[in-house]
Amino acid sequence: MNGSAPRPRTNLRQSHDSESGNQRKLQQSAKIREIGEALAASNVHTLDRKAEVLGLSRSTTWALLQGNHKSSGLSVTIINRMLAAPVLPSQVRVKIIEYVKEKAAGQQVRTT
Repeated sequence: MNGSAPRPRTNLRQSHDSESGNQRKLQQSAKIREIGEALAASNVHTLDRKAEVLGLSRSTTWALLQGNHKSSGLSVTIINRMLAAPVLPSQVRVKIIEYVKEKAAGQQVRTT
């Protein structure tokens, strides 16, 4: 024996779950980017206007659009605030609803 500590066994399930989680996070980020693209397509470009349209604070809007959200994705509170925003463009609403449906179904979030 060479005196070094034994290497931990690799648990294939844990490895797969970790890879699956990373993939889900990447796909959620891509779907959230689509929300930003829908804002741009709706001619909403400034941070102030994006925050107003989404019904969020500037800092929350910035964090969301920069991808600085939790690894679990958007919180229910943030989603509800966005969907309740009175001036939310329909293109943006569609992307948010797609995100919610896919996340609620436990599916990997797909990008279009």
